[in-house]
Amino acid sequence: MMSTHNRDYAPRLGEPLQLRGQSALRMAKTLVRMPRWQRNRRRLLPLERNERGYAILNDISHDFSALHYYIWHDAQEQQLAEHGFELEECLDLQGHRSERDHDAADCPELDYIARRRERSHDSRTMLERHSPA
Repeated sequence: MMSTHNRDYAPRLGEPLQLRGQSALRMAKTLVRMPRWQRNRRRLLPLERNERGYAILNDISHDFSALHYYIWHDAQEQQLAEHGFELEECLDLQGHRSERDHDAADCPELDYIARRRERSHDSRTMLERHSPA
């Protein structure tokens, strides 16, 4: 079992250092933290990546001091398969099933339950067939 940040949710992250829509108290707290946020954001922004199957993004968690891996459901299922795992179930944070991309676009994280595929007899003995006797 593992969890990832949901790439379908990434567009909802919005502008990282905005003050719009905040209460006066929250805005004051944000203004106090803003210099640290800006330093962290500026330092990590060049390391962000937006690849075909995944993205590495800097978001508000940990005061913008960390990069996070975002991946689409289908791309994660493919990665698992490439490493010998079969996806059994994908769940959003409320425990609802996500069967494909966009099923849980409003959920920031997804939990994946996968099982190691049984190795077939042919793949298990491939080395034995090619190794000298």
